[in-house]
Amino acid sequence: MPKRESCAQHGFTLPEIILVTLLIALLGSAIYHVFAQGLKLWNWGAQDHAQTDLYIGFEKLIDDVRNATKYGTAKFKGSTDSMQFYTQSTSVSVIGILQVQYGYDRQKQALKRTQRTYRQLLNGGRDSSEDIVANHLLSCLFSYYYSDRKNAHEWKNSWDDPCLPEAIKVAVDYLDHKRVKNIVRTILVPAGGCGNLT
Repeated sequence: MPKRESCAQHGFTLPEIILVTLLIALLGSAIYHVFAQGLKLWNWGAQDHAQTDLYIGFEKLIDDVRNATKYGTAKFKGSTDSMQFYTQSTSVSVIGILQVQYGYDRQKQALKRTQRTYRQLLNGGRDSSEDIVANHLLSCLFSYYYSDRKNAHEWKNSWDDPCLPEAIKVAVDYLDHKRVKNIVRTILVPAGGCGNLT
């Protein structure tokens, strides 16, 4: 009697080969899409996001301006490209009144922030800390809102007064992905105003 050979000795059947090929194709497609999305996310994260950086920098500026305070006879000084004033620190590491200066550096196209504590001011301003608040700025203009008891309202390009302006307008042109964009922010100063003006 002849011996019958089992199916296991002959290899895979056609439906088995088709099923395995289909599963490998589906798995490969899923891996490709996950990898492609990861690459897109990586490229997006590697790009320079000027607008996001600018908004983060503006938060510090807004915090300083809203906590601006009158400090003895010290004046709030402001021009179209810089301003200097005193503010109450909101940082846990620095307690008290700070002298803060914001200035636009045209060469570096950056808005810089310099802060000095009372101790640093007594030492002649040495050891002050300087940070870059925002980069890629084509221009940065400050203007200061003024009103008096006679209802005269105007925006001034400079300010040199012991009292604080009622608001500060910051107009910024910046470069984002090779396009020029503009942001204008008006920041109210709660302690602002010159109540003794006639």
